[in-house]
Amino acid sequence: MKGAGFASSNDALPALLSDGDLYPIVFEMLVNHFPATTDNTNFINFWILDENTKYSKQIGDEMLKKLFALSPAVDYLVWLCPKSFIPIEYVTNTFKEIKLQLSENDKKETIGKLMNCKALYVHRSKFLPKLLVRDAKVEDNDDLIPILRNSNNPNILNHQNEYFLSDLIDSQDNYNRFYVGLNHTTIVGMLATSEDVNVPLITKIFQIDQFNDIIMEKTERELPPPLFIAIVGDIRLLDLHSTNTLCTNMNCVFVNAEVANINNQNNNESKVDEDDTINQQQSSI
Repeated sequence: MKGAGFASSNDALPALLSDGDLYPIVFEMLVNHFPATTDNTNFINFWILDENTKYSKQIGDEMLKKLFALSPAVDYLVWLCPKSFIPIEYVTNTFKEIKLQLSENDKKETIGKLMNCKALYVHRSKFLPKLLVRDAKVEDNDDLIPILRNSNNPNILNHQNEYFLSDLIDSQDNYNRFYVGLNHTTIVGMLATSEDVNVPLITKIFQIDQFNDIIMEKTERELPPPLFIAIVGDIRLLDLHSTNTLCTNMNCVFVNAEVANINNQNNNESKVDEDDTINQQQSSI
């Protein structure tokens, strides 16, 4: 199959703006146009799309969907490209161009690098919007049936009455839950969860060998052998919290020898006093 497109993005500036001093300056300019932060913004560092194929729009849309899907926290993709770059029709229709406004305080060499660039950006809502998720309600039935009918498994509605989802939603409990996803106020999907899963039946009916992580067996962690650690020196220099955490992870008991010795001496002194008292009582008798 012939490749028709490729794209990649990350949270760093592209190679033509690799100067670290430019990073905060670029964000100062971006916030004049949209609420860009280091958490919600990634930069496209490579983009190629064959505009001669009749599926260029579908391919471009899928690439952007994938970029947003791989970074769930990212809302904006910014493309800092050379000013001489002439975008193809898909880029012009998809990305918005913004002017980079530089302040007078920026260094001359910084201005020179950025003045040779132009910024294009796109928001995730156009391709992979974030959904509001809430508990499903019985009255959601009429909105969910068309979604199931248009899904890639429409046979799921065979031999079902038109209110079977209402019955399922109405019967949910702490172990079986139903959720719906909304794009603004429109229901666009449903998620059903259950803690009552018949694993042997699933493995018998379905071929799941290619999904290595769909079923994970719980393995009991073997306890390590007893370990004795001797610490020599001033114990006050120890980070006791870290020491206790280490002992817990290694199945050890932390014993302060100095404190243990003092307690042992106190116990011995108490035993001597008790023996003297008993002897005095016997002498009196």
